[in-house]
Amino acid sequence: MKLFVSVIALVAAATLGNSCQVDHTRKVATAEELAFAERLVDALRYRHFQEIESEVDPSIANRELRTTLLTMADMFPSPTEDPGFIKAVGGNTLGRNTDEVRITLEYQFHQKWLLADVNLRATSMGGFVISGFHVRPIPDSVERMRRFTLIGKTMPQYGVLLLALAGGSICSYAFRLCIRTTTGKVRWVWLAVILLGVGKLGINWTTGETSISPLALQFPAVQAFPHTYGPWLLEVSLPLGAIIFVVRRQAGT
Repeated sequence: MKLFVSVIALVAAATLGNSCQVDHTRKVATAEELAFAERLVDALRYRHFQEIESEVDPSIANRELRTTLLTMADMFPSPTEDPGFIKAVGGNTLGRNTDEVRITLEYQFHQKWLLADVNLRATSMGGFVISGFHVRPIPDSVERMRRFTLIGKTMPQYGVLLLALAGGSICSYAFRLCIRTTTGKVRWVWLAVILLGVGKLGINWTTGETSISPLALQFPAVQAFPHTYGPWLLEVSLPLGAIIFVVRRQAGT
């Protein structure tokens, strides 16, 4: 019963997270940068290649540039078909170079979805140059592709989810037990220890990609969180503090 309640709580939290995601793109990409990126993609859609070529960083300009632009332009429907909507679904600095940003724009058309990645670098003259440009089709909107769902997942994904629910249940039981059976300053120490996890097994809920960090310390021991328009990440640690507390309490120490 407790496991069932934990499942319902996790799914409810995930559903709430899916509906309440906030677009943080503008914290990195300015309105000017977003407008520049949209203008660049419009130039591509309408095959105004010279306009794009005039703003490309010389370091990436080569003989294949026009061919690359033609290939990307062919991914778009006819210029007579306007997109249903354009949404900025990504914006981040590239490495330690805060003068260069990557903006990802999502385009919805009648029968297809496209993502356009535009890398921009600020110039000393106050403008931008294009340091990277890529267009790729996607089967559905980014928000729907990366929402939290239990349908169609792999055994490793379900396995990590069960570990998360089990670890969360142990921490919850130990936490309540600690509140009922301890007093004073020692209670607060144990409450913190109970939530501490050792090691970390993480899984990308969208792709199923896993990562393992045996020496990691995680607080709290179980975490599930989404990136803005990005995948849900589920991270599970061994709830060693909770286990130690429960064992000590059952032993009467």
